[in-house]
Parts: sequence; C-alpha cells; structure tokens
Amino acid sequence: MRKAAGLYVRQWGLTLVAAGFLAAATLIALSLEARRAGTSWLATAIVGLVWVCLYIEVWFFRRAYPVADGYVGEVQVARVLKPLETEGYLFLGPRRWKRSRGDIDQIVVGPTGVFAIEVKAWKGRMDWRGDRLVVAGRDRTRAVRKASAHAMRIKEKLPPQLGVEWVEAVTVFAENFPSVGCRHRKSYWAVPAEDLPGFIRSRRARLTAEECAWIACALN
Repeated sequence: MRKAAGLYVRQWGLTLVAAGFLAAATLIALSLEARRAGTSWLATAIVGLVWVCLYIEVWFFRRAYPVADGYVGEVQVARVLKPLETEGYLFLGPRRWKRSRGDIDQIVVGPTGVFAIEVKAWKGRMDWRGDRLVVAGRDRTRAVRKASAHAMRIKEKLPPQLGVEWVEAVTVFAENFPSVGCRHRKSYWAVPAEDLPGFIRSRRARLTAEECAWIACALN
C-alpha cells in the first residue's frame, strides 16, 4: 500500500533530528579536541553552534509533527469518502475564505445535503465527559466545535434562492475515537472516519444533482 505524503514528512523530520544529534556528537568531539589543542575559544564556539542547531531542529520537529498528523488524517478521510463519488456527491476539498479563521478541512455536497467536515487526528485516550471531550487529559471541546463555525460560514456563502436551510457540521476522528459511536453534540456531530460515508448516506435526501452543482459553483 502506498504511503501518504504526510508519513514521508514525519519520517523526514525524524531523520533530520537523528542526523542533527549525530552532527552534534561529532561537533562536541571536535570541540574537545580543540580544547586539548589549546584553542578554547573555538571549542566554546562549536558547543554554542551545537546548542543553536539542536534548538532549531527540535522547534521544527514540534511544529511539523502535528501538521503531518493532520495531513495524514485528511488523506484518510478523503480515501473513505471516495466511494460516494459514484452516488452523486461532490468533494470541494479544503477551503479558506478572506477574513476567516482557519481552514475548512473538507466540504461535501450531495443528495443528502451539505457537510462541513473538520478532521482531527489526535492520539491518546479520548472520552466524553458530559458535553466535554477530553483527549490525553486535555480538554479539546473548543477544537471540535470548530465544525459548527465552518458550517455557519458555508451557509453564509450560499445564495438564499438555493433553498439550503441547513449545513451539517461534522467533526471526524481519523485515528482514535471516544468510547461511544456517532454522537450529536448540540450543533455538531462527532463521527469516526470509517463511519463517515454511512453517516452522510443516512441523512434525509434534500438536493437534486442540479442543486448540488449550483452549490458547488457558489462555494468555488
């Protein structure tokens, strides 16, 4: 099976960090030799350079790893949605409009409506505690509610004459999933990636093929 591009990003980052540590060990050895040769200023400069390089690499890896995880999650969701293409569903991909906060990970338009999809690839234990979602001990409720804001933004972009009364807000978990199945959390749904096609099919039929095309044009 072909690996997703995000996995290569992660592997490249790990390789970079490993190479950085190897280079650091080499430079430290050189600094010790320089100290023995009586050039302590050179040894100090080498050690300082080592620490700066290690800091930059760790900073890069910490920033790149969540991005790679998110990309892998989006690829996984795109893969599970693929069979819906033959049923008249359109996938508009990520969207970001002017003066908007954050990207909409995926927009799906089809016979059963319009769906604003927020993809999360979190790791660690996930539990619902009332209306709060806790992931690896951290409260992530605010993050999963982003789907609701995305749905409202999409609704604002649609001309009133299209007659679209509702845009479904869906948070999809690509890696783990809380201890229960699909859940409706007030203004958004929480769904595991493998159940997403079934969830979309289960909604009430609302749109014709022509209306789906109009909506897709309005959002492009």
